[in-house]
Amino acid sequence: VLKAPPASLGRIRTAVVQSGAVFNTSLYGYSARAQDNGLLVRYLSLVISSKIALWQVLITSGEFGFERDTIEKATIDRLFIPTVESLSDDDRGEVHRLFQLVQDGARDAWDEVDRWCASIYHLRERDLQVVMDTLQFNLPFSGNRRLAQAPAENEAVSQFCEVLEAELSLWGQRLGRFIEALPTAKLDASPWRGIRITSSVTGPKRQAVQHIDWAKFLPLADHFAATEVIFKEAHDCLWLGRLDQARYWSESQARLVAQRLAWEHMDVLKGWVSV
Repeated sequence: VLKAPPASLGRIRTAVVQSGAVFNTSLYGYSARAQDNGLLVRYLSLVISSKIALWQVLITSGEFGFERDTIEKATIDRLFIPTVESLSDDDRGEVHRLFQLVQDGARDAWDEVDRWCASIYHLRERDLQVVMDTLQFNLPFSGNRRLAQAPAENEAVSQFCEVLEAELSLWGQRLGRFIEALPTAKLDASPWRGIRITSSVTGPKRQAVQHIDWAKFLPLADHFAATEVIFKEAHDCLWLGRLDQARYWSESQARLVAQRLAWEHMDVLKGWVSV
């Protein structure tokens, strides 16, 4: 296991050595000499090189992501990995197939590995999305940091609205309401992006959204160094403002916002709030 994950690879690099080898870089070595068929080392190589393992390292390591770009061996040792004995016959076959794909440099091989690893961890698609979003914007490499602070693309904001609307619509169905989330027009040189969230009984209107009156709350947001502001405009309308940085406009962030709105602003979703 390579001590320092390459920034260009975006995952922990591993290698399986089946004979003598000479190396000139810092590696953590593990021996599986007692294994006859090579299943264990191939399995560990795939799982440790998966995005899920790197995510575990990012959230548990005392160095990686905080002080330096290297991973301690103790962190690798503590990784939660399902035992090889728990694998089904089909999964054992997948280990050999996927390892061969990676070894051959097949296109999208690592994407297959990540999806397969998610299945053995019993993760849902949205759980894997959380892992991917976390790594994309929080890895300690300069490229990831620049990406996290870059202005959000219009497509990302639109996708954010779609996910937010889909999550809130589950509540809307129970309440007999239609929930709509639409982005506002972006202001030139503004460090904020805005969304209007409405609740109605007549269905989505898809009307053009005007600019938020940022003067109402920007001074307060700046005073408290907030990254998000929410205020009610009417009994069935909320305005959401977030800093215009890509890390705040991922699909995972949209689901977190939906949860918070359902917890804190159910009156607006019901259309019962009095202004």
